[in-house]
Amino acid sequence: MNKWDKSNKACITLWSTLFGMQQLDTDFRESGSLKMSDLSFNNGSETNGSGNPEAIANRLDDVLSIGTGIKYESGIDRSTARSNLSAVLSTKENKVTDLADIIKMTYAF
Repeated sequence: MNKWDKSNKACITLWSTLFGMQQLDTDFRESGSLKMSDLSFNNGSETNGSGNPEAIANRLDDVLSIGTGIKYESGIDRSTARSNLSAVLSTKENKVTDLADIIKMTYAF
């Protein structure tokens, strides 16, 4: 995918979730090009995950799967979803668009 577009449910859901989790404070248009290193969990803040991509992956999955009720794609379970999210979040050069790609492949919108 790698296209950051408000009409894409994966993109808008990810942006609003990261905004609500206080991981970013940029508007939608600017957020797609942010790197994982730009998200607040990488700034050492205890309230924002303190550099722990696994904790952020777990929170993100909870919000998406429990909070919004979005189901997993066929063949994906909670463990796989969290592992996929964590893998993207762990690479500081990855962009929010890369995370949106994983969201789209993991959750059934």
